[in-house]
Formats: sequence, structure tokens, C-alpha cells
Amino acid sequence: SELANGSNGTSTVNLRGLGAARTLVLMDGKRLPYSTVIGGSSSNASTANLDVIPAQLVERVDVVSGGASALYGSDAVAGVVNFIMRRDFEGLELDGQVGFFQDGNSDDFANELLDNFGIDRPGSELDGRGVNVSATWGANTADGRGNVTAFFQYQDQNEIRQGARDYSACSYNSGGDPRGIGGVTCGGSSTFRRIGLSNTNPNFPAGLFLNEDGTLVPFTGSPDQLFNFAPDNFIQRNNERFNISAFARYEVADNVEAFMDLTFTENTTDSQIAFSGTFFRNFSINCDNPFLQAAVPGGGTLAEAGLGCSAADVAAGTDVNFGGVAGPGYRNVNGNPRSTFTGLSTFRAVGGFRGTLGDNWDWDVFGQFSRTRHNSNSTGDLSFARVQDAFFVVDDGMGNPVCRSGNTGCLPFNLFQRPGGVDQITPEVAQSIQGNGFVTGTVEQIVLGGTISGDLGASGFQFPWAESGVLGLIGVEYREDRLDRRPDDVSQIPGGLGLTGVGGGTPPIQGEVSVWEIFAETQIPIIENQPFFEEFGINGAYRYSNYTTDSDATAQTDFDTHTFSAGVSWTPVSDLRFRGQFQRAVRAPNVFNLFSAQNTGLFNAVDPCSGDLNPATPVPAPTATVAQCAFTGLSAAQYGTLPVNPAQQENAVTGGNPLLNPEKSNTYTFGVVMQPRWIDGLTVSVDYFDISIKDAITNVPPLTTLTQCVQTGDPQFCSLVQRDRDGSLFASPVPPAGSPFQFAGVQATVVNIAQVDTRGLDVSAAYSLDMADVGLGGWGSMNFNYVSTFLMELSSIPVPGVTTTVECKGLYRGGCGGPNPEYRHRLLTTWQTPWNIDITATWRHFSGVQLAAGQQTGGVFVPSGNILDDNLDSAEYLDLAAQFYVRENLTLRAGVQNVFGRDPELSTVAGTAPGNGDTFPGTYDPAGRFIFFGVNLQL
Repeated sequence: SELANGSNGTSTVNLRGLGAARTLVLMDGKRLPYSTVIGGSSSNASTANLDVIPAQLVERVDVVSGGASALYGSDAVAGVVNFIMRRDFEGLELDGQVGFFQDGNSDDFANELLDNFGIDRPGSELDGRGVNVSATWGANTADGRGNVTAFFQYQDQNEIRQGARDYSACSYNSGGDPRGIGGVTCGGSSTFRRIGLSNTNPNFPAGLFLNEDGTLVPFTGSPDQLFNFAPDNFIQRNNERFNISAFARYEVADNVEAFMDLTFTENTTDSQIAFSGTFFRNFSINCDNPFLQAAVPGGGTLAEAGLGCSAADVAAGTDVNFGGVAGPGYRNVNGNPRSTFTGLSTFRAVGGFRGTLGDNWDWDVFGQFSRTRHNSNSTGDLSFARVQDAFFVVDDGMGNPVCRSGNTGCLPFNLFQRPGGVDQITPEVAQSIQGNGFVTGTVEQIVLGGTISGDLGASGFQFPWAESGVLGLIGVEYREDRLDRRPDDVSQIPGGLGLTGVGGGTPPIQGEVSVWEIFAETQIPIIENQPFFEEFGINGAYRYSNYTTDSDATAQTDFDTHTFSAGVSWTPVSDLRFRGQFQRAVRAPNVFNLFSAQNTGLFNAVDPCSGDLNPATPVPAPTATVAQCAFTGLSAAQYGTLPVNPAQQENAVTGGNPLLNPEKSNTYTFGVVMQPRWIDGLTVSVDYFDISIKDAITNVPPLTTLTQCVQTGDPQFCSLVQRDRDGSLFASPVPPAGSPFQFAGVQATVVNIAQVDTRGLDVSAAYSLDMADVGLGGWGSMNFNYVSTFLMELSSIPVPGVTTTVECKGLYRGGCGGPNPEYRHRLLTTWQTPWNIDITATWRHFSGVQLAAGQQTGGVFVPSGNILDDNLDSAEYLDLAAQFYVRENLTLRAGVQNVFGRDPELSTVAGTAPGNGDTFPGTYDPAGRFIFFGVNLQL
């Protein structure tokens, strides 16, 4: 809900900061399917959607932290989250809650900055209203052999725009503007009324800006020439969701029970960002366009002095390039903001039988089918084709500008003039150049499986020092995941040549992955109830998996994996228990990793072989040797004579890789659980974890590939570089059908190359206190629950042997994403009063973090130059909630999250996901206090 730009409309869980794709989500031990067709080729491609889970029916949540693939299968690298449902409900339960956000918008820093830049301050706000109502009904059968439970939920949530909060009403930049505070300025986009010019003119080297009054002046990048894109972006997205679920079980024979689960969820949400624009895309324009005849400073017309059109070109109506940085920079402020509507509907059915054999064996067999349908509709963006059509304008012979093509619906696009201060881009013109994009698709999952487990002690499998027998389980499972994503033609075009506000296109995907698995688990008590050995035992698990991948675009492939675990537990006395575990876990490449179609984007680079370069970098002399650049087919002399375009960017191809192998991880955990007899009601646990992932699926940055090829000549990298006959890495931005190497560029598709490591310490404690024990009889009881993590390492090596280790402990951004605090905790304190009221206070804490990007140069700290970015302070939040048990069947509740309305930590580099609105909403509360009221009635 808190990401306007960069979210796919789902809710996910991410253990250990290793990416949501490395956390397996189950419901009653059965895995959930992929949640959407908008995934990606990286390790964080689409994962399970928690919105599918009927929240009111959750009995508890079991979390297995650390690798658990031997027990549960692929993806359980960071751990498993298993939602256990209530299955014995009787009666009718109605529940409703309404909540909203309140923010006084009284941040002195933010408001002073808004004043300095002439941006209106938002006042005190009550917004973001959310309503959640549900009904749960359950009944046992007359013979007592079964139960049926049904659930319905409806949720509706309003959006919050960034303009409604003082800290996000403008986009923060780091700069030297005198109106800034501590090096922080209200930034904006130069794509407003900027006219870049392809003909170099010393009077306005950065192009021209069209003032409100219609005068053309040199573009300087001053704040009054920039577009404030922040206010129309969302802090919180609107959302509407329906959830219908039904669980049934019935004992069809002695010791045999049939069960069936049905769930259906429909979720719709909008993601809104600022108005689209032309964004200096690669447009052309005709020299005789009547809008280009305006005079420019220093003499001449836009056509002559700006675009280099000769008199003959004007007379002939010659078309000239008007793209790149030297091109149109306009925001379609008279149109609609960009919005992406996302609709997700998920149906899931699970059915099977379970029972017992004799006194010692349990068994179950099941089948599972799920289908997610995805529909997204992007509106408010500009159509490259329509804008291009509207740029070709001629005089109709009667002094009227018209579209040269004569196409129906085309209206002349005049972003060069404002006669008398009147904007020539009317709402009708703005609407005429907008375009839509559509993506539809389905994800289907089929799972078939069965297990048999039992106590082998009755068969003689028992150690002589133990009172319990060996426990064993064996099972088989078949799983099939299918993906079919179908974008429209416009959405597939990358580089802003379909919809101008889109960098990378959305290619179609079709493919499936199937797997057969056999697995086993055992728990072996070795010593029980002996001096210093209240309990001592070992456990182990093993899973063999054979995968088959298939797609219309690639040949069928096969691979297999072996995962296993081994552990030990020792309870010397009843107060103390030690435990240790080793897990070999895997994450097999999913359909997104394998089959995402090749897609072309752009990256900035200085290419020492061809001379193409980043526009912000001075022109260098080529430095590569003939041997290092031999694959271009150019001679050493030619390297120095290649044409150089200072606006050049290189092509990069990204996409899936059908030859991927599974990621592998080793997890070590060691812990101790203490329940001291001399402190009744206290339990403390401390666990150390160490997770190391090898062959992690990731994209090698194209610039890294290019640099390594030039410097080392390693075919591992050089094979990913394809040049045109002139030695350039820049050609047509849309590759022809077939191999991605039919065009010039650098391949940046996913490969098994990265290494990821994390280590830390989990500490938890629970304590229950009867107030009478401390002399406060009649005051009820107190319950305390504390959980925390001390992060010791969170590092990655993107390309081992090439790139250095990226350490993210206590850091943010610079390859680290959002904040990664070294310490965080949550402390819940609940007072169960004797007056039918429970009051709970929750203290949430996140330690401070430092900016990772550019902070270490030769071991010397390099300040960012502004007061926000170097350090994000520690954050403390207090939440209060109360439940009033009016009657046995009626409960009222109310509460406030973020009681003190703490503002989020701010940064100029928050950017898009996981950042949003100058902060990181996944860590810091972004919208102020959340106040809620609810009622629960049981009939």
C-alpha cells in the first residue's frame, strides 16, 4: 500500500533481508502460488501474495528462520512462514474496523524548505481512510464427524498523495541552491517546458526554456524552470479487496477424514505517479513546422539557430532529429497523471484425505490447484507514435497549422510558443497524445503429494537410553507452475518508444516448470531423563528434486537438486536447552528467471573501444588495446576516428536465462532456550544464524561486463558484448526478432554468479507476571514479549573475483536498498486488567543507518554534502491499543499506531522502491498517526 512507484500490487514477506523470493509462504503447510504476472528476471521476481490469506481465520503464524528446503522444498532459503488456519469454528462472528491517518504537518525543516521554494504548505490532515469488515460462519455436522467454516471479507482503502505531507510535497535533492537548507533543496525535473536543441549554440548550450509569458530564455536548471513532480505521487495507494474462503472436513470412515479448502481473492489498486512527458525521446520534426519560426535569443529562429535547418531545409520541409538530450522536454500537465490500475484475482482449491494406520502411523494425500489472473491498465502516459505524429505540423495554406499526416485525432503539438502567455497545449491536445498500455496474464499451479509418518519405536527402532522411539516421515510431491503473460504491442516497446514514460518494455512470457520430489525426515531421541541429559537427540531431513523446464521459445531442460539438514538438541536440565542445525537449501529458478523475454534498455557508459560515452563525462581518448577490442573488427587507428555522439547511451539487453541453475545456501544456526525455575513465567531464547548463498541469481551490470571484457578479455564477459559494424554498442533500440545478439549492445540477463551472506543474533523473551506477586492483588496481570535481531553481516559480491564485497549492515542505498539497521526490536506489554479491559503498548525500535553510496573512498569517510543523507537517526515508535470486553460475545477495540506522530527519516536518495516520497515506508511510518476503532460480535 505504501509504494506508488515500483510495486506490483501484492503484499509479501521478506525474512533476513534476502529478498521475498527466498522466503517460502505456506497456508496450513501447503505452498501459495506466484501472486502476479508482473515479476522480473532477478531474484526478487514475483512471490506469494499474503492478501490471499483470510486474516480473520488465522490461528497462529509459525516462522522457521533459516534454510528449510529439505522440509518444505525450493525457495525456503531465508526461511518459511506458515499461516495456520482455524478449522473448528462454530457460530457466527462479525467484525468491522475503520481507521484513518492524522498528521499535523508541523515539521519545521520541511515547511521552511517549502516556503523557501514557494511551494504551498499542506495543513493538518485526516486522510487515508480504511474500512475492513468480515463475517465468519462455522458449524459442526449433526453427527459430530465434520465441520464447515466460511469467511467473507471486504476492505476499502483511500489513497494519500505526497502533496498531503510536508516532507514529501517536493522531491528532495542535494544541491547548492541558496534557498536550500543544509545542502537540501526542493528539486524537480527539467522535463517541463525545456526545449533542447540539436544545433550547438553558445548562447544557450543547455537549450531553451519557455517562460510563462511566452519568452524563450536560456535553460539554466534553476528551480523555477523545473517541474515539481512530487505532489501527485501516492504515499498510500487506494485498494479494494474481497476475500471469500471456505474450509470443510468430514470423517468419511473410521480413521479417514476428507478435507477441502476453497479461497478466492479479488484485489484492485491504483498506482499513480506524476504527469508523463516527452522525456527527450528520439523524436523528429519537420523544418517547415510553423511553430519553429519563433525567434530565439541571439537571433535566428528555432528551426535555424536551434535545429540547424538551412533555408533549403525549411523550404523543402526536411525532417531533422529532435531527440536525445537535445530534444523536447515537456510535462503533460494539462492531461492526466500516470496511473496503473492493477486487478488481481486468485482462486485456490486444496482437497484430499488424511488418516491413521493402527496406533503409530499417520498419512495424507492431497491435490492443489490455484490460478491467479492479472490485469493491468496504464493510463495517462504519452504515446510516442501520437506525439511524433503531432510534431509533424504544416500550414494548410490558409494560415492554420495542421498535422501533416492528416490522421484522424491528430492535433498540432505546440510546446514552443505561449502567445500572450496562453498555453497552446489545451486539454484536448493533451488528451490526444496520451496512450494506454495493457498487460494480462495468468499464473497456474498444480501440486499433488502425500506423506506417511509414524513412531518406529513399536518396531524396535529406539535407543536403549531413550523412552521414545525414532520418528520418521517420507513423502512424495509433484508441482507444476505455469505462466502466460500477454502485454499489448505498445507495452512491449522499450526505451520510451512505445509509451514515453516507460524505460524498459514489458515483454511476453510463456513457460512452465515442473518438479518431482521425494523427501524424508526423522527425529531420533538418543538419551532421555538421565542426569545432565533430560533430553538429547538428533534430527535430519533430505529431499531430492528433479526439475523440467519448458517454453515455446526455448528447448526443454532438466536439472536436479539435493537438499538436506541435520540438527542436534540437548536439554541438560529442564531450565536449559541447547540447539544447533545445519541446512543446505536451494532456490530453483522460477518461470520469471528462466523465460522473461529479452528486453532492451539503455545504460550510460564510456566505451574505450568505440568512443561512445556518457554525456556527463568529457570525451576520452580510447585506451583499450587492439587485443582487448579485437572482437569489434576495428583496427587501432579506427578506434580513434570513430564518430562520438556526446548524447550517446549504450544498449543493454536484459531477460530470462533458460540455462540457469538453482541457488544453493548453507545455513548454520545455534541457540539456547532458558526457562529458569526461580523466575516463574520467564522464557528467553538466543539464536545465532549464518546464511551463505552461492550461485545467486542476479544481473551482471552491463557496465561491469563491458569493463571486464576490455580490461581482461575474459570470454565470460566478452561473449556478452555485441557491436555493430562500426564498433558501436548503440544501434536500433528495438532488437529484431530472434537472438538478442542481432543488435548492438551488452547482454545483462540473469546468471548464477553472485554471493550473498548474512549473520546475526535473534533474541526473544516472554514473561508473565501476576500483579498479586508484587503486592498489587486485584490489578490483574502483565505480559511482556520482546523480539529483536542484532545484524552482524548482510553482504553480497555481485561478481566474485571482479567486484568487491558490498556490506550493507547498518547502511542504506548504494547497492543496499532500504535501511538495514544493526539492531531492531519490538516490545509488547499487555496489561490484562480485572475490569474486562486489556491495554497493550508496543515499542518499535530501529537503530540508525548510514548512507552506503560513496561513503568509503580508501577508508576515508566522504560526506554527502547535505544534512539528511549521511545518517538516518534511530527511530522509536509507540503504539497503543485497548480491547474492552463488553459482554462475553461483544468486544470493542481502539488504538493508535505511532502515537507521537513521529515523522519518518528523510533522504534525498530514497527514490523509488523500496523508497517512496523522500523516505523508506517499509521501515519508517510514512503517513503519521494511524487511529482505528473496531467491533467484534459473536453469535
